[in-house]
Amino acid sequence: MKRWKYLLHAAVFLGLAAAVFKYLDAGAFWKTLQGFDPSCLPALLVSALLYLGFKAVRYCYLQARTNPTAPGIVLRAYQAGQAGCVLPGGIALRAGLLKEAGISLPESGPPIAISGLADWAAMLLCSLLAALWFPAARAPTLLLLGVLAGCGLLLAWAPARSRLLGWTEALMERLRLGAGWRDCLGALGRLLGARVLLVSLLLSLASVAAGAWTLDVSLRSVGGEVSLLTALFASALPTLLGRVSALPAGFGVTEAGIAGILHASPGVSLDQAAAAVTVFRLATVLLDAALGAVVYVLPRPFSAPAESGELA
Repeated sequence: MKRWKYLLHAAVFLGLAAAVFKYLDAGAFWKTLQGFDPSCLPALLVSALLYLGFKAVRYCYLQARTNPTAPGIVLRAYQAGQAGCVLPGGIALRAGLLKEAGISLPESGPPIAISGLADWAAMLLCSLLAALWFPAARAPTLLLLGVLAGCGLLLAWAPARSRLLGWTEALMERLRLGAGWRDCLGALGRLLGARVLLVSLLLSLASVAAGAWTLDVSLRSVGGEVSLLTALFASALPTLLGRVSALPAGFGVTEAGIAGILHASPGVSLDQAAAAVTVFRLATVLLDAALGAVVYVLPRPFSAPAESGELA
């Protein structure tokens, strides 16, 4: 199964590489990228740090509901795991570092899951709302919104929700993961309050908005310009599709999607779109991974030092 997955990933990479080779003028791309406006750098760094910071604050907020470990320790362990999260299976590194900080998997798993779901919900919501301003996308967007609303109402119905949980628990028992699953459900129950979910969603929406600002600054730094609504659509939807693809950091799918939406906007050339995507991904994915790598190599353990009385 893994072999077929890697073959699929390789096929996607080759297809994207062929498209880039066919349609992108490498000379024009490098010339545009070299024309980066340095005056945009402060705004680019601020927006990118806000994009990453809102995610970190959200995780610390959620983790505090399942384990009262000091937020500074949680933040260090969380950020240290960012470098590995751009790789397949990197989420296991984050869970391992959080365990090193004294947070067990049943306590760290639900916040990680809720963080991911909140990100998906925020990106999907922003994509759909932005798409309503594009006439060609309005009808399918309204249809998808109706489907999502129906699924939400179905899950809000207690019997349907109980049935789904029952099926999941039966599957976990067959996989001999029943005890861990029940521990996770116990921690998850502390995260499913309306207030906690609302705060998580708001922080995710703030992160998506900061991502749109980062893309807008990235495009302006190479001489292009679009509306903030287009930047929101171009940053949210391809990032969501990149996550669905299960490729490392959505590599290839995300870049192609962002470049395609930007290039479809009036006045934005393909080389400007490609250069803007390059700057945007450097400012988000690479910066995040670099910060994570720095925190990872700092002295550990992440856990707080023991009191002198405990050492005795």
